[in-house]
Amino acid sequence: MKTKKSFVVGIAMFQVIGGWALWFMGIVLAIYIGSAAFSDFTGNSFEMSVPAFMEEGSKTSIAAILGDSARIFFLVCGILSMGPFLQYFVSMGITRKAYFKGNVMGIFLLAAAFTVLTAILYGVEYFIFGNFDNSFEQMLLFFVKLALDIVVFYLIGWFIAAGFYRMNLFKGVSFILISLIAIFFQTGIWGEDLPLAIFSIVSIEDYAPVVIVLLSTILVGALVYTIRQLTKNMIVKA
Repeated sequence: MKTKKSFVVGIAMFQVIGGWALWFMGIVLAIYIGSAAFSDFTGNSFEMSVPAFMEEGSKTSIAAILGDSARIFFLVCGILSMGPFLQYFVSMGITRKAYFKGNVMGIFLLAAAFTVLTAILYGVEYFIFGNFDNSFEQMLLFFVKLALDIVVFYLIGWFIAAGFYRMNLFKGVSFILISLIAIFFQTGIWGEDLPLAIFSIVSIEDYAPVVIVLLSTILVGALVYTIRQLTKNMIVKA
């Protein structure tokens, strides 16, 4: 029964946040098309930074725009996954454990769906223009990174919300500081520029991609475990 309830929570979270994600993707796509059209009209290039493993100077695509902005979007979604969502499910007889399992399942489903839709949009763009410099292996790694980024940033948002929900304001701020370390670690191992060089010691430029993927997966596991410890005995506020 508990498994069934967690499945219900997961599907519900997927549907609600998935609906937000579709609106988000539509808005980003509209901005991207408008910006590209404006750049062509003015003669100014429209560029954006890409991960270190991508070709330098490669043409900006909708995949790069979505990949960069999705992190903030899912961070906010992770923050919103606490509070009203938790109160609603508990009021419906869902246990905290079932809510936790369902929320974790929901974000993995969301990461997979968002990544697939982004890949489809990239494929359509590639079919129309066909002038991107990145290889198939680079794009495959990019989409693996995108899925991991979505999961990590959602969990970080959930972690922050759980910290403030359970602790007082002062202790809640410490969760933001811990989250910054996790963000720096996740972006640093993928070779992105960071204000603190210490988080770029391990980089995809120096290690096999499978090692970087493994490190990101370990971070996901650590966040999931920590959130479970924070929420399993949490008093749900009315």
